[in-house]
Amino acid sequence: MVYIVEINGSKYYACSICRSLFVSEEMAKACEEYCSKNPGSKSPESTRDSIGFINPEGEPQKVYFRVAPLKGCTKTVFRLCRAGVNIYSSC
Repeated sequence: MVYIVEINGSKYYACSICRSLFVSEEMAKACEEYCSKNPGSKSPESTRDSIGFINPEGEPQKVYFRVAPLKGCTKTVFRLCRAGVNIYSSC
């Protein structure tokens, strides 16, 4: 069951097994499928496509973004850091 992560009205998706964070639900589902068949291992595609990871336990829930300054996403990450995070499981 993929996690849905909402930050400032934007949705991201995370594998419920390894907790890798993705832009699309399809990528998160593919990662989850790989993780369920290969415990303790991550696929090269998932590692490449992941934009971060989540820690849904505890309060507050945390999202860790990978920062890739050459891709121009640093500004977005700093803006999102001040936002509230909502992490929940999809049905």
